Amino acid sequence: MQTTAKDTNKSPHKVQTIAVVLLLLMFAFASLLLIALGASVYEKNVTDMQEVSKDRTALAYVTQKVRQADAKGSIRCGAFPVPWESSYHSDALIFTKEIRGENYDTYLYAYDGSLCELTVRQGSDITPDMGAPILPAEALIVREDEAITGLLHIGIATITDNVPKEQTLKLFVRSARDDE
Repeated sequence: MQTTAKDTNKSPHKVQTIAVVLLLLMFAFASLLLIALGASVYEKNVTDMQEVSKDRTALAYVTQKVRQADAKGSIRCGAFPVPWESSYHSDALIFTKEIRGENYDTYLYAYDGSLCELTVRQGSDITPDMGAPILPAEALIVREDEAITGLLHIGIATITDNVPKEQTLKLFVRSARDDE
């Protein structure tokens, strides 16, 4: 059987067409793979930024509360006062304010996985579950610096994906200076 010029021209076109289609499919597959990888990286970055934001928010909240209450003798470190419940212990920042001739204490402490805030008249009986949960926190650690009057060491412990983290902050209480 003899081949004509028309038959020989058809065969190379089919091969070229198949090659172009395969090349186009490889390009489309590579593009989809690149988009999927980019989306995965973006999702991880967003998750990481949200975690950092939560940690910073808790520290910013504590800083703001200290700045709001910064008056001579109104800020102290202590423990949340629950003498009858020996299994519970939490450090607390305690802010005292006089309202209409009566003293009120605002406690900032960690309880049941949250940073909590509770404002009560001084001398009131309180329990940790009375406070309003503000932000996620497993523990609040507060210490006054022994060498520098007015310097607070504040730590907020959190657990993310079963990994404990602690964010720390050193904060100076301006009203604690001796020169005022």
